[in-house]
Amino acid sequence: MKLNLRQPGRGLLGKSLGVIILAIASPIYLNLPTQAQVLTLQGNTAGQWGMPSNPSGSTFLSTESGGINNRLTWGRTDNCFNCTSFNNYVQYDGLGFQTGVGSLFRLGDLSYRNGSVWDPFNGDFSLGIALNFANPTLGTQNFDFLFNIFNSPNVTGNAVLDGDRLRFSNSGISSQTFTLGNSIYNLQLIGFSSDGGATLVREFNSPEGTTARASLYGQIQEIGSIPAPPAPSPSPVIPSPAPVVVPVIASSSPSPAPVVTSSGESPDVPIDVSESPTILGMLLGIGFLVRARLLRLGK
Repeated sequence: MKLNLRQPGRGLLGKSLGVIILAIASPIYLNLPTQAQVLTLQGNTAGQWGMPSNPSGSTFLSTESGGINNRLTWGRTDNCFNCTSFNNYVQYDGLGFQTGVGSLFRLGDLSYRNGSVWDPFNGDFSLGIALNFANPTLGTQNFDFLFNIFNSPNVTGNAVLDGDRLRFSNSGISSQTFTLGNSIYNLQLIGFSSDGGATLVREFNSPEGTTARASLYGQIQEIGSIPAPPAPSPSPVIPSPAPVVVPVIASSSPSPAPVVTSSGESPDVPIDVSESPTILGMLLGIGFLVRARLLRLGK
């Protein structure tokens, strides 16, 4: 609560009253899945507040009930004739969970003490929620959200209407995601409930001079899938090399002259069968011609 005795105007009261009635009387209707989810997620939660964007001198974070920076405290009560004996705080306590994709589940329990104080803070402040997954074993996944507090001017004398309200600064959808298999998931905040999730509202009202308690609810939603990798390209077909034709080159050496014996017959000359068939044929033809010529001369 923020004391603002110099501005009790009717316009401010009308605006505050309208917002309060909306926070109390407007439930959130959910399109929850009608079929049982195949995937079951189990683990525990934890939460840490961040400092406001414009903190006051009395604003600080503390660790309570086994958490880490899970209580945000602000406001002073000294030198104030109409302040309460206590200041303000909002505390987040984690718990265990078991849920399915798209199913509503409890993320944490909130305690909001609303005192009559001065020296409040201004601006948004963060809440980091950690989901520690035990099954499946995904480890710790962190999600960040922004909140702010509406400080009522306390002009009605009604504790509920003069109550301060904790509310989402934006849509309540975290930008952080995690993957399981080929699917991509995120965490979405749905609202506050003080009756086990039967009724959900977007603002948590803490009546003036009291400590109110509610639970924060959310859903794990599938928002996409990882594209399949492209199919590998087929291996290129390498053609077999063409056969190499080596031309046969005839020897340029002159053929030896035939040797004629005294009997007029050519001696038997061994034939080198390793020579080309063409050369061999030429030598045989020449030999027959010489032999025939010699025979005619001998007659």
